[in-house]
Amino acid sequence: MIPNLHSTILISVVIPVKNGAATIRQCLESLTGQTIARQLEIILIDSGSSDDTTKIAAEFAVQVLSIPAESFNHGLTRNLGVDNAKGEFIYFTVQDARLSSKDALQRMVEHFADKEIMAVCGKQAVPAETDKNPVDWFRPISAPDVQRYHFPDPSVYTSLPARRRLELSRWDNVNAMYRRFALQQLPFIRADFAEDMFWARSALEKGWAILSDTGIVTWHYHYRNFSYAFRETFILHYSIYRYFDILPDYPPITRRLRVILAILWREPSIGWRAKWNWFFHSLSDLWGNCLATMRFRQAARDGDEKEIQKAYWRYCSSVPLGRVKGQ
Repeated sequence: MIPNLHSTILISVVIPVKNGAATIRQCLESLTGQTIARQLEIILIDSGSSDDTTKIAAEFAVQVLSIPAESFNHGLTRNLGVDNAKGEFIYFTVQDARLSSKDALQRMVEHFADKEIMAVCGKQAVPAETDKNPVDWFRPISAPDVQRYHFPDPSVYTSLPARRRLELSRWDNVNAMYRRFALQQLPFIRADFAEDMFWARSALEKGWAILSDTGIVTWHYHYRNFSYAFRETFILHYSIYRYFDILPDYPPITRRLRVILAILWREPSIGWRAKWNWFFHSLSDLWGNCLATMRFRQAARDGDEKEIQKAYWRYCSSVPLGRVKGQ
C-alpha cells in the first residue's frame, strides 16, 4: 500500500540536466507514464544547456530551475532540488535514464510503509539496444533481491572491514528515493562524484535503515570512449579512497578480455561487423579503466594527500559528462 496517498504531491522528482536533448524526452515520458504520475512533481535543474533541453522540457508539466554552469556540483545541486521540492519523498534520476516499468516508482514508494526506512535504491542497467555496447547489456542470472541494511548500534557498522562498509554503501542517485526530512537532516556533501555513496555511509553511521531493491530497474547507458572511461574510473577511485580509504585493485584484464570475447561471440542479434566495432570499443574502455587505476595507485602510493589532489585536478578538472553514441 502506498503511504499517504492523500498528498497532493507524493513524490518530487529531481533531475540535474545539461545538454540532454538527445535523451530527456524519453526520461520525462517514462516518468509521466508511471502509474502514480499524478502524484509526481518534476524538477529539472539546468546548468547552462545550449541545446534544446529546456525547449523539450517545456512540453511537459515540469519546473525548470536554471543555475550557472560553473556552479554545478553533484551534491549541492541536488540539495537545491530538495530545497525547492514539496513532496514527502524525493526521487533522483538523471537526464539519460528511463524507468523500465510503469509501476517502478509505485513499487519503490511502497517500501516506505516501513517507517524506519529512510531511503530506497533501485538498480541501473543497460537495455539490449543496438546503439549500446552488447557487452554491457542486462542479462540477469538471478532473481531480483531486496536487502534491508540497518545498524541500530552504528558502531557495528563502523567496525566492519572497509570493503564491507563500501559494499553496504553502494548507492546510486540514478535510481534512488529518499524521505525529504532525511535529506533535510542529512543533506548531500559538496562532491564532484559519489555524493550518493557518502550519503548512504553517513545514514548507516547514524543508525538509519536503508533498502536496496534490484528488481526496480532504470535503463541507463554512457558511451564509454577512452577519455570518458579514464576520467570516470579515476574520479570513482578518488571518491572511494577519500570516503572509505580503499585503494583500487588492478582490473583482471585477462578475465575481462575473455568475458568480452565470449559475450560478443555468442550474441546472435548483431552482425560480425558490429561485433568487431564493439570489441575495439570495449578494449578502449578497458584500457581507460586500467590506466586510470594504475595512475591513481601511483599517485596514492605514499598516501601523500597533496600528490593525490594534484593528480585528481590534472585528470578530472571537469566532471565527465555521459554521452550517447554519435555525440
